[in-house]
Amino acid sequence: MRMETVFARPSDLEGMMKLAAQADFPGLQMDQHRAAVISCIARGEAICAREGENVIGALLFSREDGELCFLAVDASHRRRHVARGLGEFLGGHTTGDITVTTYRADDPRGAAAQAFYRKMGFEPGRRTPAYG
Repeated sequence: MRMETVFARPSDLEGMMKLAAQADFPGLQMDQHRAAVISCIARGEAICAREGENVIGALLFSREDGELCFLAVDASHRRRHVARGLGEFLGGHTTGDITVTTYRADDPRGAAAQAFYRKMGFEPGRRTPAYG
């Protein structure tokens, strides 16, 4: 089945929440995340990758803040360029710099994410405290 990357629609909400439930992100609270996904979908700031009706990747961003807020790919679809497709779609629909907060360099949970962001052209910035 062919993957498509598109702006998310309200019917994608549950699939996007399933991806969030798979994620191990510090500070992620599902009730707040659900509200954020609904809001991002309404503002056109939510992107999903689908195979048929199945959501296999999700990205939330803020145009106002120039920030990539959330990115997750279904575990069974990793290493298939789903995240790259989401990032490229984002880049084609935003202007200016995009920032992202991720794990500290010495946290092994962030190694894959940091490698991905470097490949996508992100550069390390200043260290900031987030999520305690």
